[in-house]
Amino acid sequence: MAALLRLVRKRFAGNRAEGTALEAAQAAPQDRAAVEELARILERAAAADAGFGARLRALWPDVQAELSPARTAARRHSAAGLTR
Repeated sequence: MAALLRLVRKRFAGNRAEGTALEAAQAAPQDRAAVEELARILERAAAADAGFGARLRALWPDVQAELSPARTAARRHSAAGLTR
């Protein structure tokens, strides 16, 4: 995920609205609206810059693999009553 974040931060450098959307989604990943807004911004950026879009798509499978075990563990904790 670190490589993806570096890519996105570099792309968003100098654009306050995009940077704010990234920060909001990172601060509250459970906030569906914040995550959806970031997704829309990333989609527009990928459409506007084919190279960025290609790098984003190339990194995404690694991010999904990295997040999958964490999501599974979070669901287990939630089901066991270990999270609020």
